[in-house]
Amino acid sequence: GDQDFSNKCIDKIADFRRAGKTLICVSHSLNILEELCDQALWLEHGKVWQAGPAAQVIQAYRRSAHAHEPVKPPV
Repeated sequence: GDQDFSNKCIDKIADFRRAGKTLICVSHSLNILEELCDQALWLEHGKVWQAGPAAQVIQAYRRSAHAHEPVKPPV
């Protein structure tokens, strides 16, 4: 997309965060989620597989994706 528009959106989201507001971001872009989110929720087949600090959830998701194995259900 248009880089200027993208930067403007990122800046606006940063303003929301500084103001202490909550924003729900749904994306398949892990890089965007890492940049924008403090907390994350990993859904798999309609079930919560992991929730917590975004960095930890994204790291677990990446490990699962790189393992090329079916995701095991949460314990």
